[in-house]
Amino acid sequence: MHKVVSSHLQQFVKEQSINGLEESKQFEQFSNFSIVYKFYPTRFDISAITSQEDDCGIDGIAFIIDGELVTTLDEATKILDRPKKNIIVDIIFVQSKRSEKFDRGDILKFGNGVSDFLSDSPYLPQGEFIKSSKDMFDEIINHVHKIAHGKPNCHLFYVTTAIYSLEKEIEATFKIIQQDIHRSGYFDKVKVSPVDRDELVKLWSLTYLGVEAKFEAKGYIPYPEITDIDQAYIAIVPAKNFVESVLSDKDGKLRTFIFQENVRAFLGQENPVNKMIQQTLIEENGRVRFGILNNGITIISPNVKVQSDSIYVENFQIVNGCQTSNVLYENKNILSDETMLTVKVVEATDANVISDIVRATNSQTKVEDIQFLSLKPIIRKVEEFFAAVAEDSDEEVKLYFERRDRQFVGKGIPDKRIFDIKECSRAVASMFLERPDLAARYPTQMLAELNEDIFDERNKEIAFYTASLALYRIKLMIGNKKLPYNFGKYKWHMLMCIKYLICKSKGPDLKSPKIEGFCKKIIEVCNETTDENFSYFKRAEDIINQAGQVDRDKLKAQSYAQALKKIINLSKT
Repeated sequence: MHKVVSSHLQQFVKEQSINGLEESKQFEQFSNFSIVYKFYPTRFDISAITSQEDDCGIDGIAFIIDGELVTTLDEATKILDRPKKNIIVDIIFVQSKRSEKFDRGDILKFGNGVSDFLSDSPYLPQGEFIKSSKDMFDEIINHVHKIAHGKPNCHLFYVTTAIYSLEKEIEATFKIIQQDIHRSGYFDKVKVSPVDRDELVKLWSLTYLGVEAKFEAKGYIPYPEITDIDQAYIAIVPAKNFVESVLSDKDGKLRTFIFQENVRAFLGQENPVNKMIQQTLIEENGRVRFGILNNGITIISPNVKVQSDSIYVENFQIVNGCQTSNVLYENKNILSDETMLTVKVVEATDANVISDIVRATNSQTKVEDIQFLSLKPIIRKVEEFFAAVAEDSDEEVKLYFERRDRQFVGKGIPDKRIFDIKECSRAVASMFLERPDLAARYPTQMLAELNEDIFDERNKEIAFYTASLALYRIKLMIGNKKLPYNFGKYKWHMLMCIKYLICKSKGPDLKSPKIEGFCKKIIEVCNETTDENFSYFKRAEDIINQAGQVDRDKLKAQSYAQALKKIINLSKT
């Protein structure tokens, strides 16, 4: 492997705490993460998109449905069942080789593997990862009537550490694969891309750099000084330039991740309000009056710079105006130079202030409480608790709670130490509410069902930290091969087992003062890597092995969790 790639790989391995894996597996995760991040630039579980076996010559598969990275059939079904049409779907296949050459035979194997994956009668061996991915693919095909252009898009990436030299034979091989995949009839667009050393390094670099944009302003007015707001402006902006500079990336694709803080997802062109916005843009007079007729967009950024005729924003989020933004993007070809947009630009870094702005700017119509998770009092307290504990923690167990998306981008914090609201909540649900079956499902479903139990403001923050710390320790042990590599799918169930093994009981209610002492026992075990502490995790592994390893569907059944508890109780006698 080339030394430059090797250096970047080692940094990735350190951040992901996977130094126990073989280099080939490390490189697969590195490639998958770097490529998929381009489509979905926020935190995600790399192991969920990486094959654990030599399946069909495919090392990674990712499904991006309606701007979301989908890793389970439940998730795919929930999103595709939304009352929305023209859903954009991108399916990504990756094959990674550490060699410093583009080998035609290996490239053909990759193409054959994808073709075999698409087949109703596959010939190549398929492990659990490929089978579950095929289930998601079939679900997408069953919903093609709701997908934009009637078919998903397909992207194939072949990665090596060589420099691509446009050899005719290799070029022709990629073209043949593209034609074969397109002839399957499953896809609207098919793109097969070689990723060489330089391109891989570039993609990796983008994962730790912030996003920035600079857009034109025909005029702007600053707000008077406001407490906890660094600066704020109301600007009149050419809509066409805003679409090109802010809403679109360098490839012209919509930056869906800039709407993470916006509590409403795009409701589709068929939504009555969005139809009205579109109709305004279609009519010539409407385009000219758009800035007056539309309520505009609100952007929050930690770094705003205003020049004479432009505004620069960094690591920004559109917290209000998701519908307007999407309709503008979809109708960018009919925008005229006279089409103006009102944009409110706010520079703020305080999470509480940002949450207040999000709530205020999204209060005009009903939004489900589940979409306001970051604004809940318990979440604010959990963030403060994590920060307080981190000040007194050794570097090896310092954890960070990500209340806002991309909160720690560019700060050099290993990904394994960052826990967002959904992951932290799944850990609490698994360990203390004993619902690992729900945690293994689509997170939104779990959060909706256990919303009141998890987010009761009387709950003790220490429970969120404890469950996250235990999950962090499990991830490290899997990454260091102290636990089997395929045990990633059992992590939620392991949390429940570890609690019983350490504390010998279900434990008090999350609101009870007694939960403090209960959690401290678990924290003590998870803080230090002694042989005695490690034995709890090995015993949890033994319990799972006694129950018999199961597929992901059975993990979602309550009966499996009950079977584990039964084994734990028998082991006490």
